[in-house]
Amino acid sequence: MSRRKQTRDDAILTHLGQYGLSLRSVVAHCFFDGGNPGNVLQRLVKAGKIVAHDQLPQKRSYYQLSRSEAAARSFPASRADALDGANLDRRLAILWFCTMGQHQRQGLLPQDILAMLERKMPNAPHCIECPRRGKQRLLRMKVISSDWQPTDVIEWIRKTIQDDCRHPVHREWIESRQYGYAILVDDPSARSDRGKAILQTVKKSGLYKKTHVPVEFSPSVATLNLALRSRAKE
Repeated sequence: MSRRKQTRDDAILTHLGQYGLSLRSVVAHCFFDGGNPGNVLQRLVKAGKIVAHDQLPQKRSYYQLSRSEAAARSFPASRADALDGANLDRRLAILWFCTMGQHQRQGLLPQDILAMLERKMPNAPHCIECPRRGKQRLLRMKVISSDWQPTDVIEWIRKTIQDDCRHPVHREWIESRQYGYAILVDDPSARSDRGKAILQTVKKSGLYKKTHVPVEFSPSVATLNLALRSRAKE
């Protein structure tokens, strides 16, 4: 295998460990400039490095590291656990937000957050956002369900800020406006009615004076096909 292919393989495997899963369309976007990654994914499956789970609509699969590959790359064993239900929806939304969203972002592992914020937050997914203009920003991602109302979002953000500010290093990040709270909504109307309602409520609440609150459509299993179709039209 050429050094170029080996480097790409390593990048794909690291990507899978970073997010706990990926999709063919995401791998194509991130590593093949939109080309077809099918042969590479099949080769990695045959080599026992990744596993394909055909649990998505229209016979689509999601891919994960095999247990042996996760251990070899020092990723938590949970990154190789098969997903379903709310866990699959959550990981899928986070993957999409970081790799297919409106800005360039990089998902982080709990040990990264420990090093940056000097506190353990194992159940609070984070990413680094790298806007084309302006400084990088650390974002905590919150995947909300369809029964959340805009007022629920505001209440969650306020309570979370209050808790986060009890930690000196974390408070410094918030006060310097280098930290924000991203709201991930699987309802495609996040780009219209529901998203606008959340954004308007956040604006009226005055939270924008304290922190950054992006609201984006990030699909669940139920809305993945719609997200892929919308992406293909762009």
